Amino acid sequence: MFNNIGRKIKALAKIQFIVLAIIDFIVGIVILSVNEYLIAAGLSVMLIGPILAWISSWILYGYGQLIENSDKLANNVCETQDQIFKDRTNEEKTTEISAEKIGKCELCGKENVEISDVKIVDNLGTRYRAVCSDCYKNNNAQPVK
Repeated sequence: MFNNIGRKIKALAKIQFIVLAIIDFIVGIVILSVNEYLIAAGLSVMLIGPILAWISSWILYGYGQLIENSDKLANNVCETQDQIFKDRTNEEKTTEISAEKIGKCELCGKENVEISDVKIVDNLGTRYRAVCSDCYKNNNAQPVK
């Protein structure tokens, strides 16, 4: 239901344009048929109405495009951070005997605490971080092997 919401909003913008254009055309025909003095009004509704519907659909379509782009950007940032962390973890494993070390927790920001390299899987995706024991417990983290 809420997956690919950007694509759904863009589809809704297209549907909105089509429906409004059809309604404007029908209203224009009705105005033409009501009175012969309203010919100019009927034609203007038939011509200007779809143009205004098209322009108004830009806002909704643009919003859908913005959501799609922000989703792509967030995924790219997470993937890049995960790759950097994996690379750093691999370098540290070759130089250290113990996985636990003293440093700053990447989640809560506590400094000079024992931290462990962990894997966190949640609604943000899979992330690799160096965390303290409290964050390890609170985020259902798994140790990195």
